[in-house]
Amino acid sequence: MLLYTHDGVQEVALPAGQSVPGYGDVLDEMVAAVQGQAAAVHDGRWGRDTLAVCLAILQSAREGREIFLPAA
Repeated sequence: MLLYTHDGVQEVALPAGQSVPGYGDVLDEMVAAVQGQAAAVHDGRWGRDTLAVCLAILQSAREGREIFLPAA
């Protein structure tokens, strides 16, 4: 992974997931998609909808009520 900061660019090695549950699998999936080896399962729509759910959870906790999301 390349990390861009005010001091420049730094390459950071990330361990491969190799079918271990967690973030490693997601990173493997992303790398395969970028390299054209496989289609991405987690696309922009998935990310947007996941964020909407997280924000609704926070809003529900803050307001003490159910939050209804539109159907995708």
